[in-house]
Amino acid sequence: MDVLRILHVANFGWFQNATNYYAIDHKISNGLIRKGHNVHNWSYREQVRSLSPLKTTGDVFARKKMNQSLLATVETYRPHLLLLGHSELVTKQTLERIRLKYPEIRMAQWWVDPLDTVAHIRDRLDILDAFFATTGKETLQRVFGSLHGEKLFFFPNICDLCVEVGRAFEKSSPAYDLVFIGRSTPDRMALLDHLKAVCRGLVIGHFGHSPETMRFGSAYVETLKEARMGLNYSRFNDIPLYASDRLVHLAGNGLLVFSPRVPKMELLFSQEELVYYEDVGDLVEKIAYYHANEKEGQSIAQRGWMRAHRAYAAERVGQFMLETVFRKPYSEPYEWIGA
Repeated sequence: MDVLRILHVANFGWFQNATNYYAIDHKISNGLIRKGHNVHNWSYREQVRSLSPLKTTGDVFARKKMNQSLLATVETYRPHLLLLGHSELVTKQTLERIRLKYPEIRMAQWWVDPLDTVAHIRDRLDILDAFFATTGKETLQRVFGSLHGEKLFFFPNICDLCVEVGRAFEKSSPAYDLVFIGRSTPDRMALLDHLKAVCRGLVIGHFGHSPETMRFGSAYVETLKEARMGLNYSRFNDIPLYASDRLVHLAGNGLLVFSPRVPKMELLFSQEELVYYEDVGDLVEKIAYYHANEKEGQSIAQRGWMRAHRAYAAERVGQFMLETVFRKPYSEPYEWIGA
């Protein structure tokens, strides 16, 4: 594929002091750059904040100026691809103006959250050439309808070789036997409290449930690297193929990952690469088993780590996205095609 100019409009957190440097917007850009393309990262939220006297994204005037700035950036940069992330403040009118003036520009969007706040996506699907989500296509078509079904694609959470740098399966004396890092919800708190009560003798690191236990930036990654096992537990665990990027953070840093049986998830990670559990009792039994059988757990963790870095590498997923958007023949049989 020829060298492309790609305008990547996403969050990026320019003013957040690298708090989420491991976020997927950075990973997508990293992968596309490694494939030889010119990627210009453009933070729509920080543009609004910089234009607002109160530094807030709720400023209507600043939002209007941001959209005008985006139009000016397109005029100057003339991208081959306008790639949108979570870009709810970019108006459909702005995209329509770009489409009208530069019909040759391809437009695509990606989404990695549950599909519960997607009115702006539904509104712009007629303009987009492709929409990617970490949710199975069957669910996408149910949410958005079959009218734009040919534009809806699943893509996996991305692993980046310069972000997921841990090899926890090689750690001889980790600080934690099991770790979970995530925002507090009632079901998560109940599950972690139960594990702490019944998994006696295990050091369980539970982070993110209070201000003092938050982990961001390098502290987040270093905590993962200091754990033998990790729990993958998303806000929703019954959506086919959906998991938060926590799954790749854990597997990509070499932890032995425990996950509920998310529908179709074995398409992405087999039982030889990840430990699936049926219910809380099954989870407790399997945690105890792999704590006692460390070598067996390390072998599974290493296979999961290899799968994450090989199959879901930023370069490979980025290439899939470009081939999809530009309607090129797929260069390899991506295992998630049609999922």
